[in-house]
Amino acid sequence: MKLPEIPVAILAGGLATRLRPLTEKIPKALVEVAGKPFIDWQLELLSTRGIGKVVLCAGHLGEMIEDHVGDGSRFGLQVSYSNDGKTLLGTGGAIRKALDLLGDTFFVLYGDSYLPIDYRAVAHAFFEKPMSGLMTVYPNQGLWDASNVWMEGDRVRLYDKAAKLPQMQHIDYGLSLYRREAFLRHPPGENFDLSQLMKDLVAREEMAAFQVDQRFYEIGSIEGIADLERYLTRSKKAVFFDRDGILNEIIMRGSVVGSPRAVSEFRIKEGAKELMQAAHNFGFACIVVTNQPDVQRGLLCQSELDEMHRVLAIELSPDAIEVCPMGSAEDRRKKPNPGMILDAAEEHGIDLAKSWLVGDSAKDIEAGKRSGLGTILLATDYNQGVEETANFSFSSLAEITAFLSNINKLTS
Repeated sequence: MKLPEIPVAILAGGLATRLRPLTEKIPKALVEVAGKPFIDWQLELLSTRGIGKVVLCAGHLGEMIEDHVGDGSRFGLQVSYSNDGKTLLGTGGAIRKALDLLGDTFFVLYGDSYLPIDYRAVAHAFFEKPMSGLMTVYPNQGLWDASNVWMEGDRVRLYDKAAKLPQMQHIDYGLSLYRREAFLRHPPGENFDLSQLMKDLVAREEMAAFQVDQRFYEIGSIEGIADLERYLTRSKKAVFFDRDGILNEIIMRGSVVGSPRAVSEFRIKEGAKELMQAAHNFGFACIVVTNQPDVQRGLLCQSELDEMHRVLAIELSPDAIEVCPMGSAEDRRKKPNPGMILDAAEEHGIDLAKSWLVGDSAKDIEAGKRSGLGTILLATDYNQGVEETANFSFSSLAEITAFLSNINKLTS
């Protein structure tokens, strides 16, 4: 099933009491965020991510939402409406009522959530598993709110907002996918909460899990609105550079590609200075993201690494250097995990949708894709086959420089 054919049900029927007095006369969906109603931002995001159909499940002041959004054509979407009516049905009951508009398979998205992720990847994961539902989860570890999901492998083992188990390291991200039959267990008109249906599916081992790495945004509170506004008003674009093989020469130890372990081995790669200067001239921030697991393994002294980066800073003048010294593939900052990129974007106000990654390995490209970046591979004799996974592939740094110049002309 193609992504534009999968409807997204948006739960927009709540009373939004936490946002009063903002929501005394308008629904939460019409609260202004960064200069326009939140629903505009939400629908524009869905459209740019490849969604084609939306069903707005409305309730409180729902007619105002319908008057504003209309048929959705100005957002590039087909929008239809399902209204609770005089009797509130709860989040689950609202979806049950809208089934005839939603069809056999559909996303469910909370009406106050802004989720800048790859919806196509979520749908692909769902169709790989013969389960009734799929929950997207975020590796929260108690950061944004109490973690409420125990994820084990590719499924949800426990979903509970009250339980406090050490295995619960994830949080419900706010986007889920369902097959129609999951809701047919409830009769029409019944008031029930979506979270209860999700718990029931987990108990029956019918709820798959899909981890996302891009943090979520929401307008459920004044603080959440301010946080989202900061994200939406970002204008800075960046190029994220892998270090070894892109900015400095690699070290061959036998037939194994390696990193320098002493400053005496550290050589800036020909063309690297021109590439980074050009990126700066084209308006990109330049951020280095490098795995250096030899530090934890005891093969590279921190003082030697610091000296290498002093040389790199003097020669190339990057805006920031992000380092992961850990050896474990489980570390969130170690590529192919996107942690270094996401942390740098948060700190420096980077708009990931306008940014690029330049690397020379499959791990680099995967980290870039998981962060929402465009990906550029420097093709070499040691990474054959990886070019198929990148958005673009070039055989020299000079070609990458020319490519960034063309991109700058198209977007300026």
